[in-house]
Formats: sequence, structure tokens, C-alpha cells
Amino acid sequence: MRMLKPLSAAMVILLLGSIAAAIPITLADQEETSSEEELKCKAEALIQLLNQTAEKVGDTLVFLNETLGGVASEAHERYQRALELCENATRLFEEGNYTEAIKSGFKALQMFKLCLKVAIGVETEDAEACRRLEAALRRLNINIQRAEMVRDMLLNAFPSLGDNVTEAVDPLIEEARQLAEEAGQALEEGNVTGAATIIGEGHAKVAKALAAMNRLVNSEIVMALRIKHYIVVCFASFAARVRRKAGLLGFSLDHLLKEAEEELEEATTLIGKGHLGLAKAKILSVKAKIQGMLHQLEKHRRKHHEESSKTRGRHGRP
Repeated sequence: MRMLKPLSAAMVILLLGSIAAAIPITLADQEETSSEEELKCKAEALIQLLNQTAEKVGDTLVFLNETLGGVASEAHERYQRALELCENATRLFEEGNYTEAIKSGFKALQMFKLCLKVAIGVETEDAEACRRLEAALRRLNINIQRAEMVRDMLLNAFPSLGDNVTEAVDPLIEEARQLAEEAGQALEEGNVTGAATIIGEGHAKVAKALAAMNRLVNSEIVMALRIKHYIVVCFASFAARVRRKAGLLGFSLDHLLKEAEEELEEATTLIGKGHLGLAKAKILSVKAKIQGMLHQLEKHRRKHHEESSKTRGRHGRP
């Protein structure tokens, strides 16, 4: 691409100056104190300015393309985006929404300005910051998608966490998504500082969502380990205790122990499917049955003791 001639550069700079001069007017046009008729007049004048600017910028791009042997594709992309904003402003004006028409027109002027800067290779701090923020916004959207994937994986692994995820995670992901949209709008308006702040807030929301999911996973893992410990260690101890006492008293509770073992196998299956709440309920049911068996053993022990005492009494034993 050839160097920009001084005359060409002067022409573009003058056009940039005319756009820059028009932007403060559009800011004033957004005052809420304006009457409906005043807003209509201002919006109409702005749309006329947009049509003139679109034509001048289009001609300038053609001229630069011929003079320089081509301009950056980004300049054409920004020009097309500016035209879309112009069409939106015209549509809003025709619908009688003058305030929004002025806002859309303002965005179009900003986009025309950026288009020309890119076309002539003007590198400004704002332009460089804008590119960095666009990359940061892309990363934010990627991180939001990743957070959604982690949420779906978490729900598939632990369905019992559905309510917790809905309350603690989903709102944060939704807020991050809304902030990403606001950041994109701020960049379109050339609001670099605002976009940077919003993108930072979006990343913070995603980080909080991931942290919340990590806490939920850890709590579920701890519960699963406790349940498995009960199944492997505690029940074995209870069962041995029951069998020993039942043997001493001369009767068997093996059929009840068998039922308890079957429920524990169901609990193990539920853990594997992530239904920890249901598994915990099974464990509590087994514990209740164990307590019932111990209670029966105690009754038999007392009965056995009473019978033994009577027998000793009949035989004159102390």
C-alpha cells in the first residue's frame, strides 16, 4: 500500500474535523429538557448530517483505495457498521422515537470517525485501547461460555445441586452476559473507559460463578465421602455388633441386616448417579433400622435376664 499524499491527508483530516465538530451537537441533542418538537427538529437535522457524512466518507474511502492501492479491511467493516447505525437512526426517527434516533446517530458519527482513522493508518491511544478491549471482550464471552459448560457438567454429575446452582450460579452468569452486551455497546460508542470498567466487572462475575460452583462441588464430594464411609465402615461395625448380641441371646436378625445391606447398595448406586440427597435419605433409613434392631436386642436381653433370674430363684440360687 502506497504512502498517503499530503493533499489526501489534509482532505481526510478536514473531514475528521467536521465529524468531530458535529459530535458535541449530538450530545446536546440528547438533553431530556428538550420538547418533543425540538427533539424531532434536532433528530431530523442529525439524519441529514449523517446522510451527507456517509456520502463523503464513502467517496473518501474510494479515493483512498485508488490513491493508496487499498485500505485496511477494518475500515470498510467500520463503514458498514456506521451505515447500519444510520439506517437504525432513520427507522427510529420514522417511528417517532427521536431520542433513540439521536443516540443511534451519535454512534454512527463515532463509527465514521474511527473508519477514517483506520483508513489512513492514524494510530491513537484510544484506537489501540479499543483493540485491546475488543480482545478482552472476546475473552469475557469465551469465559462466560466456559462457565456455562462447567455449570451443565456440574448439573449432569450432581442433579441434586439444581436448586443451589439456580440460586448461586445462574444469576452471576446472567449478569456477566448482560455486562458483556453493555461493554460491546460502550465500545461502539467509543467509550473506552466505560467499556474497560464494564469488562472488568464481567470477568469478576464469571470468577464468582466459578468459585460458587467449586464450593458446591466440594460440599457434594464431602457428603459423598461421608456416605461412603458410613457404608463401608460404620455399617460393618453395626452389623457385627447386632450379630454378636443376637448370637448371645440365641436368635437371628440376619433377615433385617439383609434388607439394610440392600438399601446400602441402592445408596451406593445413587451416589454414582450424583443423587446424593436420595442416597443420604437411604442412609438415614438404614440407621433407623439399625437402631430398631438394637432396641429389639435390648428387649430380648432384658427378657432373657428376667427369665434367668426367675430360674435361679426357683433353684434357690442368690
